[in-house]
Amino acid sequence: MSSPRLIARALSVGLAGAFALGVGALALQPRPPRSASPSAPAMPAATPKPTPRAAIPAPPATEISDEEAARLRARLSAPAPQRDFMREAWVADVVPLIAARVGDEEEARAIAEAAYDGARAFDLDPWLVLAVIAVESGFDRFALSRAGARGLMQVMPFWKARIGRKEDNLMDITTNIRYGCAILRHYLDRHGSLTKALAAYNGSRGSVRYPWRVFAVMRKLKHGVAL
Repeated sequence: MSSPRLIARALSVGLAGAFALGVGALALQPRPPRSASPSAPAMPAATPKPTPRAAIPAPPATEISDEEAARLRARLSAPAPQRDFMREAWVADVVPLIAARVGDEEEARAIAEAAYDGARAFDLDPWLVLAVIAVESGFDRFALSRAGARGLMQVMPFWKARIGRKEDNLMDITTNIRYGCAILRHYLDRHGSLTKALAAYNGSRGSVRYPWRVFAVMRKLKHGVAL
């Protein structure tokens, strides 16, 4: 007959073995797949904002009343002054000074004649008109700026609606120069100062850089210095 101590020892060993077998069996059992942890709902992809287009600048204010526009329109449509000896002498002096820049002697003569006629029609100095042409376009009758200004005196097309006609061709030598003279006359009447008028014509009010450039070219031409 077994002693009680032996019986207890046997029971202890049996329980330990059973426990070990149970743990091993649990370890061998395949683990259930982990459930995906709940994540925040996916945010919708941000719609890229369209790149804003560069704003198209509005035409600068012409600062001209209906009465002023009517007066300029009448002078603009008036016949060109008659040719005289002073005109022919001035044109003869000017053509050699600008022919190299223009690139064609006949075109240089046409520009000189139009500058003289436009200046007389609007009570301006023809040397001033010629200097503005030199600075604005370099005597390129087909010059076109990024802002849309056209021709020898870089006239903006919106002036046609104010003082001219829709069908006027601003690339035409005579038409462009007459427009430019009319606009310059308008600013001179309004501001009473040639420096301020030139700055307004160029759209650079408050600065004297542009007027000084025009005055410098004007002095050279008057002293017979070719451009």
